[in-house]
Amino acid sequence: MANVHTLQDTNKGYRLGSMREQELKETLRCSLKAISKLNNCNEVLQSKYSKHIKAFDRERKGWNRDSLRNNTEIQKLRTHALQVINDIVTHSFMVVGMRFRGGHKFKKSDTITLELEPSNTYDKNAIKVMVDGIHKAYVAKNENVSIGDLMKQYPNYQITAHGKKNYNQLASLNLEYPWIICEKCHDTLQASRDYDYTY
Repeated sequence: MANVHTLQDTNKGYRLGSMREQELKETLRCSLKAISKLNNCNEVLQSKYSKHIKAFDRERKGWNRDSLRNNTEIQKLRTHALQVINDIVTHSFMVVGMRFRGGHKFKKSDTITLELEPSNTYDKNAIKVMVDGIHKAYVAKNENVSIGDLMKQYPNYQITAHGKKNYNQLASLNLEYPWIICEKCHDTLQASRDYDYTY
């Protein structure tokens, strides 16, 4: 008898089979449908989310492998860099015009510096040769571009006179600069220097 409803079982203002009861049933049915759709959408979203998480994890593992490989390479380079050796490279070049500047003869004891002279009206690549701050000569025109490039590339260069080829009109000077190379490369370079190229 529990399934039997009487007028006393209905709320005040409602009757069995009333319009309000039908509306409530329809609303309940629509709500259940909406909940079912939401559950389906939730499952689809969770599936997509899981796929994205798995893809991201794979990508992250790839990044970790790349990072580990890069760190290993960096460590190898650091180890290699600790084995570097300074090698002094000497580049001989000619200087001219001493007779116009007092006929200076370059000596090993001279403190020689080079100074770019872009304002020179005859040669924008001109390089002045200074001894103790006094202009004594110019780098030969056919060598001033290469010497200028070396000056810019190796700012810690030094200029020395070796005493040979020291005439009134021209002289030979050395531009020396430190060249940092690894021990293995140094040995190869030294072997090529020591090799007798005469036949």
